[in-house]
Amino acid sequence: TSGDSLGTLSFRAFFIIVATPDKKSLYLHTLMWLIQIAERANFEKEWINAKDDKEIRNIILKAWIERGTF
Repeated sequence: TSGDSLGTLSFRAFFIIVATPDKKSLYLHTLMWLIQIAERANFEKEWINAKDDKEIRNIILKAWIERGTF
């Protein structure tokens, strides 16, 4: 997100995480993982420059592999 005041924030991505009540830990783990990916040095640049959903998928998979989560 970026902007000069709360009223002018802009978003480049929005994630919805759906989990059943018995899978709260999965929800929190997924949220933590997404935050870690978004904090990568080149993530925002790669995300913005992605040409389509396949490239976005590859960016996420690349981050997952680099993190050693497979």
